[in-house]
Amino acid sequence: MRNILHSFLLLALAAILAVSPALAGVVTKSIGPASTTATGYVTTGTQSFAGAKTFTGGVTSNSNDTINGNLTVNGNFTATGTADITGALTATGAVNIGGAITQSKAAQASTAETLGTFGVADDTGASFVLLNGTNANSQFIPNIKSTSTSTRIALLFDPRITTDSGTAGAFVIDTRTTGSAALATRPPFQLQNGGLAIFQIQPTGIASCAGGINAGGGTTVTRIVSAAAALDFPSTNAGLSSDLTITVVGVATGDCIVLGVPAESTIANTLYTAFVSNSTTGAVTVRFQNAELLTARDPASGTFRASAIKF
Repeated sequence: MRNILHSFLLLALAAILAVSPALAGVVTKSIGPASTTATGYVTTGTQSFAGAKTFTGGVTSNSNDTINGNLTVNGNFTATGTADITGALTATGAVNIGGAITQSKAAQASTAETLGTFGVADDTGASFVLLNGTNANSQFIPNIKSTSTSTRIALLFDPRITTDSGTAGAFVIDTRTTGSAALATRPPFQLQNGGLAIFQIQPTGIASCAGGINAGGGTTVTRIVSAAAALDFPSTNAGLSSDLTITVVGVATGDCIVLGVPAESTIANTLYTAFVSNSTTGAVTVRFQNAELLTARDPASGTFRASAIKF
């Protein structure tokens, strides 16, 4: 009886395969490893896959990863090696990279390409974005852009140190050429407001502020102009004065003039004063006053400096 049943099942299977070639193909088809051109199974060896992949759980890689496309992970993405991604990496959880991460964004014509966007789920309007700072083709200007949805700080740099000793700065900006040479012409640092430079530091360390300087809430100083010249006042009779001029470009009538007097030109019972005498030519008059009652005074020649403080 057993032999009869076995023979019957073989005949039934043969009949089904003869009637349905498609089914026969399913039964006899051989599935190989997945590749960039074929569907298949995952092996323990090196493989390349094609098409976008979405993982509903976390992804952990104990080696180096190369992704020639987009990767979406609804969880954590962890790679103990390097991660080389030519497309976008979207992860709703943490992204942990043990080695270097390299992203090569595909070029977009006349577009400032976005390289990465970071944010938190409970403040969707706020973001931290790494992007190309120019729309020009074949150019890349690394740009960091942050957006805040409240009156709080939009971007905070918070360097911390464990030991408050030594001379190294806690926060350092070191600008150089690509050949590691110090800058000689361009400002190493510039602060802008709406595209307008309001503060910058020259390569020599000279700082310039567009609006002026206000110390301790006092009067804002907008500009200081200064010039020096050698002056040789003549012998001046008692009770009289003598005038000479220094040209200071940018002065105006009524400016506050600070006068630097050389030590060799000072004489007891005499004094020097200065004022703007001609704003068109920039003339600042330096006056030597002889306060003696009877004796003429002839001060020695020296280099005087006149400085105008503008408010």
